[in-house]
Amino acid sequence: MARRRRFSYRPDPLSQLAFTLPLPQQGKPVYGVGSNMQGDVVLVALDEVKAGSMPEEQKKAMVQGITQNNAQIAFEALMSNLRKAAKIKLGDSIDQQQ
Repeated sequence: MARRRRFSYRPDPLSQLAFTLPLPQQGKPVYGVGSNMQGDVVLVALDEVKAGSMPEEQKKAMVQGITQNNAQIAFEALMSNLRKAAKIKLGDSIDQQQ
């Protein structure tokens, strides 16, 4: 039987909320209400957004990571669909990668 590593990622709901808020006008914060990962109700005030910069090497590494992640997601979706339609036996090389 193939060994599988499953990573569960739970996005931080407060970060998600912060990125959905409209941009604040100078000196006038915008507010949002959400919950943290413990389920507590939290009031978020966003008072400033600053443009950031990223070194070119870091951008390339990020693009490579995203590309690899997308390929893994596509592969897992393909395997899931194939398992529904057929009996699949994986070789040793696949087992070692997972």
